[in-house]
Amino acid sequence: METYDNADFAFNTLKKFDTKSIEDMSLVMAMIRPSGASYRDSLSKHIVNHNPSPIIDELLRDNLGYLVYQEDVIKFLTDICGLSGSEADNTRRAIGRKDAERLQNALPNILEGYCNVSDKPREVAEEEAKIFLKIIEDASSYMFGLNHSIAYCMLGYVCAYLRHYYPYEFLTAFLNCSETESDISNGTALSKLLNISIVEPKFRYGKSEYSSDTSTKSIYKGMQSIKFLNKNCADELYNLRDFPYNTFIDLLYDIKNTSTNSRQLNILIRLDFFSEYGNSKELLKITEMFDYFKQGDAKSMKKEKIDNDQILYSIIQRNSVESNKSFLKLQTYNILKECEEYLRCQNIQDFSYKDKILTQLEFLGYINMCTHSEDENERRKLVVLNVRPIMDNYSKIKGKVWKYNIKTQSIGSGKQGVFYMPSELFDQEPIGQYDIIFAEHVYQNKGYWNIGSYHHI
Repeated sequence: METYDNADFAFNTLKKFDTKSIEDMSLVMAMIRPSGASYRDSLSKHIVNHNPSPIIDELLRDNLGYLVYQEDVIKFLTDICGLSGSEADNTRRAIGRKDAERLQNALPNILEGYCNVSDKPREVAEEEAKIFLKIIEDASSYMFGLNHSIAYCMLGYVCAYLRHYYPYEFLTAFLNCSETESDISNGTALSKLLNISIVEPKFRYGKSEYSSDTSTKSIYKGMQSIKFLNKNCADELYNLRDFPYNTFIDLLYDIKNTSTNSRQLNILIRLDFFSEYGNSKELLKITEMFDYFKQGDAKSMKKEKIDNDQILYSIIQRNSVESNKSFLKLQTYNILKECEEYLRCQNIQDFSYKDKILTQLEFLGYINMCTHSEDENERRKLVVLNVRPIMDNYSKIKGKVWKYNIKTQSIGSGKQGVFYMPSELFDQEPIGQYDIIFAEHVYQNKGYWNIGSYHHI
């Protein structure tokens, strides 16, 4: 992406537009503020507004007769009502702040000035002036100044430009600048619109903050959002991204030289951060072996410690000098490599879906169990987020449950949904929060989705 100095970028962008284009964009930007609520639909349709008098229509000619900018208020009070610039600005402030006393003090001068300009009888002119002041009051909840609006419209254009031509960079910057859950929710919605996946951080991709990778069409979440992790840990692991580690043991040797502690490493393994090297349970076994040999620094080992493990005994025996009671001069690196090969041959099964969900809730604060699969069977695997009984208000049996409202999240698609289930079916195999079920049969009834049969996974 080409970089610009802020001032140069703004200037080069501004040169692309003629004055009329900028005015139109500014008008749109101003009318979407709260002060434009009453007229924005009409203005957007280019419907001309007719004010109490031709004098005011002429004043607002460039805005199709609508009161849009703070400068319009100032111009009315100075050019038509004869107030000085400071008096006009003070009056504008009084209107905006609903300061009745200050407005009442200014009203005689406003009415006198307007009546002097108007060709209508005084009583009519006074009513016109009061009507327009009411319009100003109604529009003053949040009104843009022209210069403010132009700055915002140019900023809006730049954002639209970046969103269109650099969607990954734009969305990444937006998420990194987000301050509320609503911001994150809006960013997530935009990612779906742009077909960009927001995924958990992975080794070689995860940074301390959100980061993008166009080759995978993904934005990776920041590692700092993970409980107990920090910027130093994230940055140091990211700096290892270009090394071609052939085994997990090779990677562990380099991780040992970072500030990553055992708890942080364990959390990352449990969250599948190192999934390119195997499943979580397998990698934890390899890590345990690495720690057992003092993270590759063990020099000797008493035989009695490993008498019950003939495989490990044989591996160490091949890579050490043997005495009566100990193995000496351990070739620890070779031992660990053989141990990793042996563990990988054991077909160690990964943690269950439910274990992974509980890990995510503990360290991420939310569930992100999604395989992004198009397979219907994978999409029918549902995480139960909430179960709510629905009472039968017409039954003679007080408190009888009629059916259950079950909120779920698909493991295949990641989408959340709500299903209903008859109490008779639920009672045969009860469902609890964070259970994983396979929806064998689903159907619609009166617009609602129902589960007809299922089983636990």
